[in-house]
Amino acid sequence: ECFDPATKGKFYRGKKSFTRNMRPCLPWSQVTQCYDDAYETRTFGLGLDKNYCRNPDDTDMPWCYTDQSCNRDYCDVCNNERAYSKSAECKPDTVCSLSQDQILAMGCAGACPNSLSEAPSKHATCGQPGTIDDATI
Repeated sequence: ECFDPATKGKFYRGKKSFTRNMRPCLPWSQVTQCYDDAYETRTFGLGLDKNYCRNPDDTDMPWCYTDQSCNRDYCDVCNNERAYSKSAECKPDTVCSLSQDQILAMGCAGACPNSLSEAPSKHATCGQPGTIDDATI
């Protein structure tokens, strides 16, 4: 499920729950210290359910918080970006037998995309995305 570029994903209600950086999203109910959370009056009705990627503040595309410090990153909900690995040491024969959490922790998402739930399936030439701080989106 993708989103309408005209609305920047404001009405996206898919179940993608990790960022384009392959980091797991935090549940919206656990980021009450952050500007956008599930309990703010202005965010009611915007689908801030579980840990799904959303766009409650009309930025470029759906995103989520990735840590308790309110850091956030965009989500590749349309599967246009390619999963990448942060290290040349990410060899499929050595890392693909590990758990999903271990693969992500090592930064080896690109080595074993089939082992990651909802891993990007379309391949595009993209550089490694950066993390977006809460104050700069």
